[in-house]
Amino acid sequence: MSLAALRNLATGVYKPPAALRMLIKERHLMPTLAQFLSQAFNGIALGSLLALIACGLTIILGTLGVLNFAHGAMFMFGAYVAFIVLGHLDSFAAALVLGALSLLAFGFALERGLIRLYYDRPHEDQILVTFGLAIMMIEAVHYVFGGESQRVPVPSWGQGIVNLHFFYYPLYRVEAIGIAGLILLGFYLLLYRTRIGLVVRAGIEDPLMVELLGTHVRRAFMAVFSIGAMAAGIAGVIYAPLAAIIPNMGEQFLVQCFVVVVIGGTWLVSGRHCRRPGCRRDPLPHDAVQSGLCASGDLCRDDTGADRETARAVRHHGTRVMDVRRLHRWLPELLMALALVALPLLCSALLGSVDLLTRILIWGIFGLGFDLLFGFTGLLSFGQAAFYGCGGFVTAYLLTSGDIRNGWLAIAAGVAVAAAFSVIVGLLALRRVGIYFAMITLAFGELAYFLENSPLARWTGGENGLPGVPAPRLQVGQFAYSFSGSWASYELIAAFFFVGFVFARFVVRSPVGAVLTAIRQNPLRTAALGHNVHAYKLSVFVLAAIFAGCSGALLGIFQGYMPPNAFELETSGQLVIQTVIGGRRDADWPNDRRGNLVDLAPAPATGAGNRRSLVVHSGIGVRCVGHSAAERDCRCRSPARIESSLGQAGARGRKCGPGRESGCRSGAPCPVAHGRRARWQAC
Repeated sequence: MSLAALRNLATGVYKPPAALRMLIKERHLMPTLAQFLSQAFNGIALGSLLALIACGLTIILGTLGVLNFAHGAMFMFGAYVAFIVLGHLDSFAAALVLGALSLLAFGFALERGLIRLYYDRPHEDQILVTFGLAIMMIEAVHYVFGGESQRVPVPSWGQGIVNLHFFYYPLYRVEAIGIAGLILLGFYLLLYRTRIGLVVRAGIEDPLMVELLGTHVRRAFMAVFSIGAMAAGIAGVIYAPLAAIIPNMGEQFLVQCFVVVVIGGTWLVSGRHCRRPGCRRDPLPHDAVQSGLCASGDLCRDDTGADRETARAVRHHGTRVMDVRRLHRWLPELLMALALVALPLLCSALLGSVDLLTRILIWGIFGLGFDLLFGFTGLLSFGQAAFYGCGGFVTAYLLTSGDIRNGWLAIAAGVAVAAAFSVIVGLLALRRVGIYFAMITLAFGELAYFLENSPLARWTGGENGLPGVPAPRLQVGQFAYSFSGSWASYELIAAFFFVGFVFARFVVRSPVGAVLTAIRQNPLRTAALGHNVHAYKLSVFVLAAIFAGCSGALLGIFQGYMPPNAFELETSGQLVIQTVIGGRRDADWPNDRRGNLVDLAPAPATGAGNRRSLVVHSGIGVRCVGHSAAERDCRCRSPARIESSLGQAGARGRKCGPGRESGCRSGAPCPVAHGRRARWQAC
């Protein structure tokens, strides 16, 4: 097409064929060239800001291994610094410098005062502390400036529009693209052309060697965190004149930056693409031993696989869990039933209503599933709001549209849709662990939020939600009972909560709960015992989604209205914070999961009183547990070490004696080696 034809197309003079014009008119297809180029430049402007924000996030993640959930709040801080400076000084250069320096100082103070204490902690703790910090920063800005949107004036040199030959475009957006590009180039030169960049990249590969060469790696890491915070602040200053700023503006950019990091990786600072031999897909150190798993004398770090007979016994015959400190079996359920009966009477007397307690129980159902996922399995998900809103909106739509008049079938349909959606998310997200799993679930949660507000707004009501959700009815013969009203709604939700509580305790006290705990503590050893770790993770992920979908459905029925904020990131954040404050693994109260011993294989009966010894495996080590004091003191090591200390198969039948086996007393059962297996035999 000639240049004149392109100009005619841009100005609307060019006319396509009649059939094509009719198709464009009916289906609103084929935008003009001016519209296409304008949207392309909008994407470039937004992409340059995302690249700048993601650059700071990538520097912190790739160097320190810390997923900074407060990065979006730092971006918001930079925007409000621009709002203050441009409102008083009317100088964009001053706003840019002060925004960079203020976030640099804030990052320095934050790293020295808080973040450095979490370098050696699990990724989940790092995520939680930065997420809590982000909430505090947003609430502080909300307290000072209010929740209203604020407008930042465009600098004088950026006002007006520019003629780009085919269309006109705002001048400041073109300049914002150039400013962001120059700053990104500066960050690249800092990392690859300066000494601090060399130290940072070397510290990623081998921090111990860098320390031995006389370089203070921690000091370099402090500078890295400060620079990453400064990058977010600079992006906020550049973005402020483009659109109105609000306290929670960083959430949307944070999620998009996570997607950028997941897709692009951290190669910008690490200098490697994970293609070298031995590079694992999962960054979690599966062979790391966490405290509280078992006693130090029970650790065995051998790399031998699971014995086939033992693994088959575990798979087909189950495991038996013995709680060291166990109260009465049904005491927690009885106490919970009494509390559900007594608390509404107390709330009604003090508050005049049980609505607050009903809402607490709805969040309790939501939290029970998340406790199974995070507390027992160690999977920190920020996408539970997707299943919460999915179950609630499906139930609300079916009841309000009249497609299903039976409330119980509508609740079941909502829970089923939430479970089906969780299968899709789980199959994709569970390919990663740790911080990458959290980022992927967060991305899916935001995907569900945008789907609810845009393509599916016809069925979900969009920003208005779904009002007029009727309450279900219970009808048996001539008897009919409606669950509308405060007390009736409480009875319904309390029944769901009690059933969920009993079921959650059944899961954690079963062999499945023991396997979930072992997966959290050491997934590699759990797989070596013959368990399908991925299947267990997917199962508990779907189970948590079922709890979330059920609580969302009950929320719409209780309120008579399904709110659109059910899909928001804040919903998942509140769930995580409440679970951490309330304590993880509460579904197993009052049992101490760290004291559980999993019986894998009973030993042959001994001659003295026909007593039995148990080979007890707690995910990493092997222990001997018996009835007598001598048997309880006898501890063994892994089969490979037993074989090396006792000899080959000919060592069968040896008696314990001084120096024969550390920890064994004379007369106690001794480990007997046979190939790669070990069994116990009376001395």
